[in-house]
Amino acid sequence: MESLKDTNNNKGKKAKTILKVLFVILIFVRLWLLMTMNWRIEMDSFYDSRLEMGSALSLAGGGWMEQSYSKFVLCKGVSFPLFVAFSFLTRIPYPVCLFMLIVFAASLFVGAVKPFIAKDWIRKIIFIFLIYNPVGLGGEMAYPYRNALAPWLVLVIISCILAIYIRRNNAIKKLLPWAAVLLLSTGFFWNLREDSMWFLPFIIVGPAVMFIHFILENKEKARNRIGFLIIALCPLISVFVWNTGISVMNNIKYGIYTTEDRTKTYEAKVLGKLIQIDDGADLDGDYWVSEKAIELAKEVSPSFNSLNLEPFSQWPRIGDYSIWALRDSMESSGFYIDARTTNDMYKKIYDELDEAFREGRLNRKNGIQLSDTSGLYSVGEMINPIGIAFKSLINHVTYSEYEVNPEVVDHVKSEGDIVFYENMLNINLQRTDEQLFDIGADRKTIQSNAALKMLLKVNRHISNLIIKCYNVISWILFIASVAGFSWSIWLLFRRGKGTAYSLELVLFQIGLLLLVLLNAYLVGLWGTGFELTADSGLFKAYTTPQTILISCIEIIGTYLLVKNALNMLKYKK
Repeated sequence: MESLKDTNNNKGKKAKTILKVLFVILIFVRLWLLMTMNWRIEMDSFYDSRLEMGSALSLAGGGWMEQSYSKFVLCKGVSFPLFVAFSFLTRIPYPVCLFMLIVFAASLFVGAVKPFIAKDWIRKIIFIFLIYNPVGLGGEMAYPYRNALAPWLVLVIISCILAIYIRRNNAIKKLLPWAAVLLLSTGFFWNLREDSMWFLPFIIVGPAVMFIHFILENKEKARNRIGFLIIALCPLISVFVWNTGISVMNNIKYGIYTTEDRTKTYEAKVLGKLIQIDDGADLDGDYWVSEKAIELAKEVSPSFNSLNLEPFSQWPRIGDYSIWALRDSMESSGFYIDARTTNDMYKKIYDELDEAFREGRLNRKNGIQLSDTSGLYSVGEMINPIGIAFKSLINHVTYSEYEVNPEVVDHVKSEGDIVFYENMLNINLQRTDEQLFDIGADRKTIQSNAALKMLLKVNRHISNLIIKCYNVISWILFIASVAGFSWSIWLLFRRGKGTAYSLELVLFQIGLLLLVLLNAYLVGLWGTGFELTADSGLFKAYTTPQTILISCIEIIGTYLLVKNALNMLKYKK
């Protein structure tokens, strides 16, 4: 007869097999959800998605961004076009590339926490929790644009930094794979959007904390310090290498050494000067560049006055639309044909405006300006985004901003518009009955479109059901993470070294929380000109990394709660 022990072992093996099969099924379901995504395509997004699709096509064709210089070429980062170009050249569908990035990022995180979450089944649950995160089911994920990559690249970078921090006393060669990923990913993320500055404190303070901790623990191992320092500095090294490489390519192709010309050249400096002009309006809620400011600039800058300035009246006055008005003015005046000539003209305007300020012919507004391409803010405007940041935190905790909506393909002028996106991304887009009629669709095409419509509907139902599940567990995890974090803080002060891993995890949680609030604060400050709130669609689009960061905070905090509870029970026994 089979012993009771053998029976239990067989049951245990069957349970493990069932869990493994379920795990694999869930991974394939996640892939299917991406393959049947309800896309949001805006065909007239010539400054956003459509712009970067064109850049990707040029890169795939062996060019660099665009074959000839124009006002569109260097106004956005190169990272997203590179991602799409990779998908296009390899013929790996864009949603599959997204899936690969999501799985890679989640795998790195569960690999990073392996030293203190030893049980494989727990790490698998964390993995599934991350890949099904609502941030990847709809919203910005459905819009083929750079915001879709941001949360997952952030997860890649923070996972590697956490892994190196936890393993700081390991041999250097064991840290090299994590360092290599940091070298590839951090600079790529930095050039994804022009507002990546919010991530800078983390990639400066994080390595600094790691290195200080390493020194304190290894005072006698001086020969290892340089090696570990280089490992710790990989994020900053990556940013430098990527920026240098992109700038060199732009210099070779267009004759201007910069990663992008909208925020890094004399164009940005000119905009900064225009924003600073005192036009007599109250600082609170004023325009970045008002009509009065333009008139004052014309009086002191012959070069600026020589431009066709009509675009400033054609673009909205609010927020950073002034940037695009300035570019249009330059283009309509015969510039944006040669990068050096364009930058030289911007320099002339800048020098004339700067001289006018120095000589007192222009007065500067009394406000705070964080960069040339930010507004000029009053103290009240600097304080207001703090409240928005905390409101945004709650929105991301509850996933309240996520919902999968029906597929939308807007501003279609011809069948060629739809086919362009389908070819670039290797996806299928739904046609309306009118569009099918216009192209004279046959029976098979009509049936395929109907089948696609049904798949998109099923996807929406499943995705929104998943989001509702996250809505239910979100507060539970958040409260558990706050409890675990608070308990660990108390134990650290009370018991010092008695709590293994708690110091590292607490510091990491603090860093992530500050990063979440900084991201929301800076987006809120930038959005002052648009009168954005935490519930605004544009605000949500630029704060998607918060969702994944908060999920990591919840995972670590909940682990600390359970670990501390188990330690307490063990201590009592």
